[in-house]
Amino acid sequence: MKRLSIAVRVARFLIVGVCAVEVTPGLVWADSASEFRRGDADGSGQLAVTDAIQIVRYLYLGEEEAVGCLDAADADDDGRLQLPDAVYVLQFLFREGSSPPEPFLTCDQDPTYDSLDCAHGSACSAAFQYFGYDFEAGAVFFVIDRSGSQANGELDRSKAETVRTIDALPAETELGMFFVASYLMWFPTDKHPAVADPETKEAARDYIARVRGRSSSCPAAGLLAAIDMARQAHAAKKIIFFVSDGGGTCSGQDEGTYLDRMLAQVTDANEGEVPIHTFGLGVYSELQHKHLQALADQNGGTYHEISRE
Repeated sequence: MKRLSIAVRVARFLIVGVCAVEVTPGLVWADSASEFRRGDADGSGQLAVTDAIQIVRYLYLGEEEAVGCLDAADADDDGRLQLPDAVYVLQFLFREGSSPPEPFLTCDQDPTYDSLDCAHGSACSAAFQYFGYDFEAGAVFFVIDRSGSQANGELDRSKAETVRTIDALPAETELGMFFVASYLMWFPTDKHPAVADPETKEAARDYIARVRGRSSSCPAAGLLAAIDMARQAHAAKKIIFFVSDGGGTCSGQDEGTYLDRMLAQVTDANEGEVPIHTFGLGVYSELQHKHLQALADQNGGTYHEISRE
């Protein structure tokens, strides 16, 4: 009964006081190879009440950013984006209505001739590996420790692994990098996400090759900057990778105090928006191990301890 009451309230929100507005483009083939899942208007990777709400926000509140993939929002696949698409999603969720037409069960391209596009916002993200672990995202941001604790081959290993991952990213993937020590380095230099086309990949490789280790460790600044850059990305699914031994003193501060403050600061700033996956490279204390684990746990990510070579 609780699920039904939610559906009723949302349906009322959708219908009461709403005039007939629709997006009806000319019936031509939209030349797009983007993959999407029909009905997933908010790009979360699954159908939910929020998909119906996003469609209404797009149609009636003028919030163009509410729907990045018009094809996905066309839940009934009639080539038009209108109120019945939102109702269709609710009927499927709460009234045992028909499932949306394909592509629905899996991500795929639109088999229908229309001009609705999928500029961005799809949760059908590219799969890739980092340190041998599988991930999927449309935007990825690297935060890499280059402090003195990473001077015994750890930084070189992080750099090589990052180059391999960036080289394997599809061209439409958004990316950014931050290298932390006593001061912060970042790529791209304009602090906006870059698209992983061949030119960007070459520039990223050149940048990584120039990175050198430094003393001290102030990783909080890098993670906060990565969160800010991730918020600028158009992709629906974003992730942050943090590679470190888990330590941090930053200008001689007590390590435990700094790490506690950093955990709270990063988690509060992130607000659960972007999963942060942590990679322990050169971890030598229980304090550092627990910090990397907590950082991942409190930010929707996973912690991986990387074995020494």
